Amino acid sequence: MPEAERRRRDTDKQVADTLERLAAAIASAEAAEKRAVARTVTADARILASDAREGISVSRDTEEDSRSAASHARDGVNDVRDLAAAVRDRLGSDGPSSARDDIADARDDTSDARDDIADARDDTSDARDDIADARDVLADVRDGASDARDTIADTRDGMADARDTIADSRDLAASSQLDHADEQTRHATHDSNEYQRALYHYQQLVRHRMANPLQVIVGMAETLLHQPHLRADTREQMLQAIADQAHVLERISLFYPEQQGTEEHELHPRPFSD
Repeated sequence: MPEAERRRRDTDKQVADTLERLAAAIASAEAAEKRAVARTVTADARILASDAREGISVSRDTEEDSRSAASHARDGVNDVRDLAAAVRDRLGSDGPSSARDDIADARDDTSDARDDIADARDDTSDARDDIADARDVLADVRDGASDARDTIADTRDGMADARDTIADSRDLAASSQLDHADEQTRHATHDSNEYQRALYHYQQLVRHRMANPLQVIVGMAETLLHQPHLRADTREQMLQAIADQAHVLERISLFYPEQQGTEEHELHPRPFSD
């Protein structure tokens, strides 16, 4: 086999291997692009949802970085595709040497595309970390707000308990005042009834004690006046009776027990004390 033919076949084989590797690299880059796009879309959705719910501006910056990284990755894949197309064109026109140069360029571009994809992954990872940090901060804020709400609720409960205690104290004070008023009313009623009873007993006692002496004095005085011809001893006895009954009236006292008769024992001219 001529040397030139062997070299041509080796070159064709190298080109074919390179094209296979390029195709694999393109497929890997496309898959990476799809994953990056999917991750970017997922990150975009999370960021948009976070913006709508949480209003965090940091997530918006992270979203822009992720999109830029994905755009770089897509540009690298497009460059690899363009180089592969150029390699195919030169294989038919410029020969193996130009193809080797294009393959080298394609490798460099593939490496650049991989670097861009790696950068995109790093940016996506950073974006996730930023989102996680933002969520942690928001969680802390929510916990603080929840603690504040709990503190406010406890304060309100304490104020409500204090108001209930004050209301209970007022109810007790009002109840005590009502009881005191009822007690005073009861005492006043009792005192009034006792006064009426004592006044009635006093009247009965005075009437009983004074009735007999006055009757004797009045009767004998009228007799002496209307019968001046009575014997001297009778007149003397009657005058002595009048004097005795006058002394009885003089000694009358409502509160001397020794002067009470049996019929007076049930009379109590003084009000009873509670």
